[in-house]
Amino acid sequence: MRFRHFASALSGLLIAAGSAEAQVSYTFTTFDFFDGMSMSWTVERPGPVVSAGSFATSSCTVAKTLPLPLQTFACTPEQELNPDGFNTGFAFVSASYEEFDDGIPSGGGTGFFFFDAGAFLADGTYQAVRDGIPGFGSAGDATLVVRGVSTIVPEPTSLALMTAGLLSLAVVARRRRGIRSV
Repeated sequence: MRFRHFASALSGLLIAAGSAEAQVSYTFTTFDFFDGMSMSWTVERPGPVVSAGSFATSSCTVAKTLPLPLQTFACTPEQELNPDGFNTGFAFVSASYEEFDDGIPSGGGTGFFFFDAGAFLADGTYQAVRDGIPGFGSAGDATLVVRGVSTIVPEPTSLALMTAGLLSLAVVARRRRGIRSV
């Protein structure tokens, strides 16, 4: 009887055991949006983006081809990723920046870039979709590189626990066969 409780508890632990989510990175690059602006940023997070949100960038650069004297630019601390951008059926990312004139904030902007649905959920390199979105369009040409989605694997402790559970079930089955044959 004690073994039955043990097997039951072990099954519950196996069900509760999860998998380790790998670090997923989204690297976005665009050139020549907003009169010569270029931007590149990377967002790294545990697991893929499955719902809209603003995410902190681990790296970001923004520049303008011909800036005015004393004009500088900086990335905003977070960029938006939305797997179902504005219910259009396309995924989108934002490219947000701040503008400074002689060190004083003077404006900024945000460009939205649309990608095929599912782009956030599979490793690959995706090109921005420029047309075909009624009422929306990408701010320019862009690339989104997604890495790490397909590397989600079970934790070693989960695998060890599953092995122990399967061995326990084998022992129970063997004992039952031995009891019936007597």
